[in-house]
Amino acid sequence: SQNGSCIVWDLRQKKAWCELRDPQQGLVSDVAWNPDQGLHIVTAMGDDRNPVIKLWDLRSSTSLPLATLSGHEQGVLSVSWCPTDSLLLASCGKDNKTLLWDLYNLSSVYELPSNVGDDAAGAGGAR
Repeated sequence: SQNGSCIVWDLRQKKAWCELRDPQQGLVSDVAWNPDQGLHIVTAMGDDRNPVIKLWDLRSSTSLPLATLSGHEQGVLSVSWCPTDSLLLASCGKDNKTLLWDLYNLSSVYELPSNVGDDAAGAGGAR
């Protein structure tokens, strides 16, 4: 949301189960659930002043994330957990970076090349 909160709903009970709060009230642009651990989620912060990814364990805290990942220079637009390895996470941002994260070491391990600014002919396209 715009105020830095993310509400997790219990669909069976049809009510809010918990609310994650970012102390800096940054824009939450995306959320992804861990495919193996149902109470682990990540939130992407779309704010250019604080472009981070926050890892949450809902059993532990809804006000303090387990970890904060920094690597984007502008807001993070999207995050996606690897469906076959829950220690890998991908993110993309307004800075045209797509990063692969190792959640065991809490670090970015690979940046996918960006072709921003390349024309089709210069990038191997037909002439």
